[in-house]
Amino acid sequence: MSWQPIKSAPKDGTSVFLLERYSDYPFVGRWVTFERGGGEWRADTQHISANADAMLTNYFEQSGVTHWHPIMELPE
Repeated sequence: MSWQPIKSAPKDGTSVFLLERYSDYPFVGRWVTFERGGGEWRADTQHISANADAMLTNYFEQSGVTHWHPIMELPE
């Protein structure tokens, strides 16, 4: 399966690979639905990127998440 547009991503809490337009590296995340309605993408583990002064961050733009890919099964 190739990378799919984010509109087709599962929103049932399934962990998937996500791509953000401002990064060259995918990260693992999932959709979290709010009790009041709506929801957002959350990184399953800290999404780390380094800027010019080597500061680390776990921030990503919700509107920047553009594509998703299923996580492949691990070998036995």
